[in-house]
Amino acid sequence: MGCCYSRDKILQDTDIAKNSFISEAKYLKLQTLEEENDPKSNELINYIQDLDISDQWELVKDEDWYKVSKLKGSKYNSEYPISKLWFHLEGRVPLRIILDELNTPEKRMAWDKNFKIYEIIGGDFPRNYTIYYLISVLGYKGDYIEKKIISIWNDKVVVITYSVENENKPPINGINRGTTHLGVTIISLLNERTEITMYNQTEPNSTLGKLFTNLAVGKMGAWCKKYKNAIQKARGAPVLEIEEVEEQEADITASTFDNEPEITEINRIT
Repeated sequence: MGCCYSRDKILQDTDIAKNSFISEAKYLKLQTLEEENDPKSNELINYIQDLDISDQWELVKDEDWYKVSKLKGSKYNSEYPISKLWFHLEGRVPLRIILDELNTPEKRMAWDKNFKIYEIIGGDFPRNYTIYYLISVLGYKGDYIEKKIISIWNDKVVVITYSVENENKPPINGINRGTTHLGVTIISLLNERTEITMYNQTEPNSTLGKLFTNLAVGKMGAWCKKYKNAIQKARGAPVLEIEEVEEQEADITASTFDNEPEITEINRIT
């Protein structure tokens, strides 16, 4: 009887935690995936579920609190890898902090030096909006326009990202307009900890960019540590020590930002 009681108590506590998690999501004015009624989001969620059961994933990094895997291509593009990053945080982390550090431009750019430009250009932030960003690395310069939808999916919260067009952001001379085929982040509560899983496939539309894409998969662990530290600082929790080499790996694009000319409207292709 004691064993059954303990099991029932654990299940009850888990349900309470998940209900509280979803209540916070609703407080942040997030809608369900069904309410968002975005066909592309549903397509990507369904596709990710199919990919997850594949036995073709290659494990790149396996640590006690995070794992990095990759898959060779997708139905959207067979040449570029899909990356999968999983990590956990102890306890229930406020959803607002997780989303703010990932999506709010000034907070993201404070710890993630892989952007030269990161701005919201339309929509209803922080729920359903469009972003524009520019990166520069190893001689490659690329920009992206992405739709972001943050919503409730069952007892989880998802951040879904994919490329869109925007007439106010035409292509720029010397900048490769890349494509995000899929970006899905799943945030959930499990066994008294917060788990985050990120899937991504990006096509930089450049030979140099392709080199960077393959390189970046191997550097995701360092990036993950910086993201985790940003969350930990915001919640007042202990942070990880990051060695100098990991700092450089996480900010692989940062050194290329120095002494670059400003991008102006004159450079734009009209």
